[in-house]
Amino acid sequence: MFVPYREIPSLELCKKLKKIGYPQGKGYYYYRYSYDKDFYIGLYEEIAWEENPEVYYAPLQGELEEWLHRHTYPQAEILLGKQTWDGKYFCNLETIGRAQKIIIQSFLDGRGPNVRAKMFIWLKENGYVNFEEEGEDEQTQ
Repeated sequence: MFVPYREIPSLELCKKLKKIGYPQGKGYYYYRYSYDKDFYIGLYEEIAWEENPEVYYAPLQGELEEWLHRHTYPQAEILLGKQTWDGKYFCNLETIGRAQKIIIQSFLDGRGPNVRAKMFIWLKENGYVNFEEEGEDEQTQ
């Protein structure tokens, strides 16, 4: 059974994704501020994105994973997995070297979508992701 909570990042991470310029309104799920002053997960069709600044697109973990692999520079790779001893998910950015791999950055979280979002935010904040180029690539294809 598909459970959105297990497939999308936390509200706080979705807020950070929006703040760094992650494209909004492309998918199906979002966090929306409701009348009882709480956020809930809703479907895209329920609201006009441009009219409400308190709406945060919630990308599925598969979408984030696709972005991560597409935006990793040639001498590095993204390694995703789940630790067996504590059940936490990890996301590492590693160099591809001859003798051994070196971890450049690593994130650990109890939820898979969160580690992907954390890595994506780190990549953007450190200049590895450029949304403008991505939009241009999509338009030319």
